[in-house]
Amino acid sequence: MAHRHSLLIRGFVLFALCLAAAALPAGAKVIERADGPPLERADLIQVLAAGDLEKIRRTLTRVKAQRDKSALLPLVEDLWAGRRAADAALPWPMIDRPKVRVELGHILALAAAEGAWRGDLRAINAYVLDQADAEDPATAMTAILTLGVIDDPQSVAPLAEFARGGWDGPFLAAVIGLSMMCQAEARAALDQISADLTDPTQKDFLQRVRAGYSGYTRARCP
Repeated sequence: MAHRHSLLIRGFVLFALCLAAAALPAGAKVIERADGPPLERADLIQVLAAGDLEKIRRTLTRVKAQRDKSALLPLVEDLWAGRRAADAALPWPMIDRPKVRVELGHILALAAAEGAWRGDLRAINAYVLDQADAEDPATAMTAILTLGVIDDPQSVAPLAEFARGGWDGPFLAAVIGLSMMCQAEARAALDQISADLTDPTQKDFLQRVRAGYSGYTRARCP
């Protein structure tokens, strides 16, 4: 599991480097390795209770990068499922906003890929697919990446469609989402997209991302 986790983090570090080179528009964010002591349940509840949306999103990004997040997963699952009885005092209207829910779904999807969570990914996949064209760039990017992590074969076609956009669209995240999938259809889609691309910078980005994720998919895929 530790090896798989390191591959996940390496993949998102690669993503950060590629996005920096491609001058990603302001507002989109990537996962970075968490600094400082691990977050605990009380830390997350404290941040949520304060009701600062951007701080909540930053904190959930730290959760994704945390090596051992098993103690936080029951709370994350309660938040994702909207179980208000778990803590009625929390700012539930904010927690229910897409900007937060896609982050919660992404955490659970990553935990499932690491073998640390065995909940229902179908509901998460359906929700993030609906948010993949959100107006907020960070929400859309996280949703698209979550589709790649979940690896549902039915997500290949919409991801391929997103990957046919320009630099100002979801091309970047969609290429990464497809590159982390185990589906043969995803590899075929990337082959076709690469063949169709006329922008050499986009083609080079796609090829570098696929190469960067080759170790991840070898470890992840049957």
